Amino acid sequence: MTAPTPGRGRIPVPDLDDRTWAQLVDDVRALIPKYAPQWTDHGPSDLGMTLVELFAWLVEGLTFKLNQVPEKNYAAFLDLLGITRRPATPARTLLRFVPSPGTGADTVASGTRAATRPSGSEAQIVFETDTDLALARRSPDAAAFVADLDGARTPHDLTTALLAPLAPAGTTVVVPPGTVGLLCLGLAQPPTGAFDVHVELDDPLPAGAQPQVTWLHSAAVAPADWPAFVAAADATGGLRRSGAARLTPTAGWTPQKPGDWQLGTEPGGTDPVDRATARFWIGVRIAHAPPSTGASEPATVRIRLAGTDTVAATSALTVRVPETLGRSDGTPFQMFELRNRPVHGPGTVVKVDGTEWTRRDEFPTGPGTWYRLDPVTGEVRFGDHVDLGTGPSTGLEQHHGTVPPAGAAITAHYRYVETAAAANVAPGTVVTLQTPPPGVVAVTNPVGGRGGTDEEPVEDAKARAPELLRNRNRAVTVDDYEYLTAQVPGVTAVRCLPPRTLSETEATAEGGVVGPIGTPWTFAGLSRAPGTVHVLVTPDASLDEPRPTPSIALVHDVRAELDGRLDLAANLVVTGPCYLPIRIRIAARVFQRALDERRVDSADTVYAEIERRAGEFLHPVHGGPDGDGWPAGRSVFASDVYAAVRPPVEIGYVASLVLGAEVPLYHPTGVTFDRKLHRPVPFNDELPTPDTEFGPVVRVAEYEQVCLHEALVVNKAVE
Repeated sequence: MTAPTPGRGRIPVPDLDDRTWAQLVDDVRALIPKYAPQWTDHGPSDLGMTLVELFAWLVEGLTFKLNQVPEKNYAAFLDLLGITRRPATPARTLLRFVPSPGTGADTVASGTRAATRPSGSEAQIVFETDTDLALARRSPDAAAFVADLDGARTPHDLTTALLAPLAPAGTTVVVPPGTVGLLCLGLAQPPTGAFDVHVELDDPLPAGAQPQVTWLHSAAVAPADWPAFVAAADATGGLRRSGAARLTPTAGWTPQKPGDWQLGTEPGGTDPVDRATARFWIGVRIAHAPPSTGASEPATVRIRLAGTDTVAATSALTVRVPETLGRSDGTPFQMFELRNRPVHGPGTVVKVDGTEWTRRDEFPTGPGTWYRLDPVTGEVRFGDHVDLGTGPSTGLEQHHGTVPPAGAAITAHYRYVETAAAANVAPGTVVTLQTPPPGVVAVTNPVGGRGGTDEEPVEDAKARAPELLRNRNRAVTVDDYEYLTAQVPGVTAVRCLPPRTLSETEATAEGGVVGPIGTPWTFAGLSRAPGTVHVLVTPDASLDEPRPTPSIALVHDVRAELDGRLDLAANLVVTGPCYLPIRIRIAARVFQRALDERRVDSADTVYAEIERRAGEFLHPVHGGPDGDGWPAGRSVFASDVYAAVRPPVEIGYVASLVLGAEVPLYHPTGVTFDRKLHRPVPFNDELPTPDTEFGPVVRVAEYEQVCLHEALVVNKAVE
């Protein structure tokens, strides 16, 4: 929200009556000599004064209510403008099921529920699967990406990045124009029937015909000639959204060793691909069009996780039995309330005497079996047209929607938000099967819950009304983009990057030439050409999620919020934060006296608390000096971190603290990071030698969002 202009703050609204109880008593006491001169005892023990004090107490209550009139009028004005509170939204996670050995059911049905461990102090958080899952009963144990499949065939091992049991780091895959990339998942044994491979995306491929994505399987030929799975059903839309591809094994699926693929040399010589073990490989072929067809930008996709026996789940539950709302009384504009709310998703089914009616946002003119649903309040409303059987309409009536017949039973089947922000749980915490499917023995969530938000507080809704009136729902300025994006449920922070080209001083970074003056910025893979606006979105998340990334659904919601408000020439790009991991090295001292007096259990407890505070301070959502998130583009200074992590003065102190930066997480896999070319500012330009690994500051580019890589107390002592 735009800050008020200095010296031009909003006009304060005075109370209509600001007298206190004591002032009311004094006012009445001052009138006694005029109206009752014979009343001379004004002390607290006098019965008359007791009545005066009682009267003042009653009047004070009335004046308090009177002073709420402006607030009531303000709220009514917001209702008139259609400004409502942002509703609660559920969290989304992934559930990975562990099948029992041997045979069992091949499918986990949609609506299967799993929950966190029961606790005496906290209620269980329940998640429900969104779709059916075809079990593979096999898990990939190797992952690799082969860049330039038809050329150099450069391998990159992704086993840890994509297949880690909990909180996989993910990876960014880049396919330049005119080349083919192959993402490979290896299994020791092939599944025996149709199975799902889930791919969780942080940044999907752009919509359009290019690049083309095909699901392949290994065969007795080179990877470039692997055949496609027959009748593969790809719910990811070609890696354009998170989802699963349902694949059916074929007789030609044979194991291969990567050593037979004639691979090139992996960059850097680190994390080499296991070339000696034969596996049954699943290949995801990403073929980008050549530059001659007009493709100028590389195809980039960020993958969080890929695996089998995994399905998306949401902290929203489906009512098991259709809920009876009541019976129609035949009157116009009837309203019925759902028992659970807010309602989640478009799958609500309302029936009148067993016949399904159609949901409409607004009633069209005339009769029709329609209803309206307010998902926040759970109110189901019907129209006002009554069919009296008196012949054809004259056309003069202005009825909207048919009234359900008198006595008709109204039922609803729907899904509702069970838990909101509290469902942003840590990885590995959803471990209890509430409705165990046959043949499944365990469950866990490999990634944390994200996207859950509570209903907006009333005061926050009031505070954003003036900004809404200012921009009038138009996205023109940077402030407009950021304000409108912040209105989307689930968005905690937003950074808008307008078009930008290299100036004379920006044409080099740390001495490395990055482009001629006037060239659009392309740092972090963000092409900031004229007309292109980037919106970087940070979702709500718990402290257990160190690098919150928006779901594809949230990205779509942001696009939907902005699309109708953009300038016609604007090219909108919505993505997640560009994370820069920060390393912290600390030297700490603990006083022996504090240990002797048992003010702390041990020195290790103090060191662990220092490390915990460091991680919390750099958290994108809960960090920062004020605890409301570390702002994007804000550099990190050792003095700020020092103030946040130092222990109480009677316990110990921080002797020194230095900072360093890791390779940015937005940097694509397979490209050697060169900070002279890939960032517009040096990491630590205040130091005498900018290439020093650690120092008192890490400079952050305007598009970067810091997150913690690690915080370690490396120098410990007790004094």
